[in-house]
Amino acid sequence: MARGLTADLEGAPEVEAAFRKIGVRTGIFGRQVVAESALNIQTAARKRLSVPKEKAGPRYSNGRKTESPYPEVDSGRLRGSIQIEYLNGGFTAEIGTDVHYAPHIEFGTKRNMPARPYLRPSFDDEEPVFVRRIKAEVKRAIRGVS
Repeated sequence: MARGLTADLEGAPEVEAAFRKIGVRTGIFGRQVVAESALNIQTAARKRLSVPKEKAGPRYSNGRKTESPYPEVDSGRLRGSIQIEYLNGGFTAEIGTDVHYAPHIEFGTKRNMPARPYLRPSFDDEEPVFVRRIKAEVKRAIRGVS
């Protein structure tokens, strides 16, 4: 994946080592947890880029301009470009895009464009779910080994 904007989802090296030590079967479940969380992040980011036009972009009320937290969507290019790349034997997933204007949407610009994040909130929403599922898999594997 070309470098543009990515969110890395990876297990701690200790967790990866524990999965490998416990066995191949558990490693498969660890990779499944990473894959499912990566897909959830990708889906959530795409949804954040799919809001109806009337809810996106700047709004005007009583002559005052207010900003929506959602970006305006013209072509859907950014939404369609969000991809997942698996690394480290499936224990690491990079979710991101190579569209050149993606960082401007996510972080805003210095001049006049406010941030309208779509990738980071998706990652933040999934992170506790990922951690909870990894812990459950480790506990399940330890019970199976004992």
